[in-house]
Amino acid sequence: MRVLVATVALSGLLGTPLRGAPPEGNFALPALADGVKGAEKVSVYRGVPRKGEPRPWEVKGTPIEFHGTKFGPEPQPVPPAEVKELADLFAAKSFKAFPEGVSRCLGFHPDYVLEWAAKDRVYRVLFCFNCNEIKVFKFPAGDEKAAELEAHWKVDASGDKSPREAYRKLMAGHFPRK
Repeated sequence: MRVLVATVALSGLLGTPLRGAPPEGNFALPALADGVKGAEKVSVYRGVPRKGEPRPWEVKGTPIEFHGTKFGPEPQPVPPAEVKELADLFAAKSFKAFPEGVSRCLGFHPDYVLEWAAKDRVYRVLFCFNCNEIKVFKFPAGDEKAAELEAHWKVDASGDKSPREAYRKLMAGHFPRK
């Protein structure tokens, strides 16, 4: 129930059509689209595999932690053409509310995090492709301890050309497989 209440209360901040009840069907996140388009720099970090989890890469250096999850210490810059693709995906109707208002994920463990600054705020969008969910955090620049969960949504994963696959390909392309 907590997730539903938080989702209902916070979704208006990100421009979803939510007004008191979860939206029907897919919806867009226009505030994220505008934010990523207006950022001077967008970076992507890759998540550190959990112990025993097969992933075809190694993390070099000491991992850093964002919102309770470890990521590789070296972010990769996202070029302007890909920033535009990300903005288009955020502006497209590629998100869904949770069935029955709650996440079914048994342990949100993000594969990637996108990070950018807009005005005096830093945004982080964590993507878990195992459960097809995103979490959006926002905090004042220089004050990560003040980070707040802004939204927690499903990513549309239906079909070969789904938004989920488009997001995954954009982020994975920054990290060559071993």
